[in-house]
Amino acid sequence: MIDLLSNIGNTLAFIASIPQIITAYRNRKNLKGLSSLMLFICFMAYIFFIMVAYLNGAYIGVVLCLISEVFHGLQFYWKRKYR
Repeated sequence: MIDLLSNIGNTLAFIASIPQIITAYRNRKNLKGLSSLMLFICFMAYIFFIMVAYLNGAYIGVVLCLISEVFHGLQFYWKRKYR
């Protein structure tokens, strides 16, 4: 039951982040509105989500969190590159 809830939560979080990912990609040369601290905290939070999902056998959640980590990392990279 815990793995199901973890998968559902991670799926919803991933779906909720899709508009942000699209906006960040389209405006990657101007991400001044994104906070570096927020990106860092989200990056760290997803690391914990990955550990919890893995320990509970919620492998869909692990995959979605890894994808989210990539996109948070890219947003941080674009923010630094195009300052």
